[in-house]
Amino acid sequence: MAESESWTTDLAYPLALPGLVAADEGVPSAGVLYTEGTATLDSVQLRASDTLAFISTRGRFAPAVVGPAAPGGTGSVTASGSLGAALVWSTRMQTFVSTATRAVLAFTVRRDPRDASEETRLRLDVSTETRVRW
Repeated sequence: MAESESWTTDLAYPLALPGLVAADEGVPSAGVLYTEGTATLDSVQLRASDTLAFISTRGRFAPAVVGPAAPGGTGSVTASGSLGAALVWSTRMQTFVSTATRAVLAFTVRRDPRDASEETRLRLDVSTETRVRW
């Protein structure tokens, strides 16, 4: 694969929504948002002991119902948004050694499925960074 080439890939964003999705106990998992995203090989750095591949990804999540809004399964929580990441892959470590991700998620909570005026809208902007030291 050459630098600047892109390919499609499945992107997933796991959701844990305490206080947003109804659950009898513990932190509720509202599943995972999936999308087909685009990944691009931005550059490659050849080194004597390791080769690093710099990759960027991006995708948009279509609206999906991710859980009930009230105990007993009434109402709904719908999520949509976008995800982007900058990743560095190490051939020596055989893993991503640096990642920076940003997800912008929008949630619509409707406690009564028959009444759209009882909607709550939330927007989350989540950024993460990781780096492996060796």
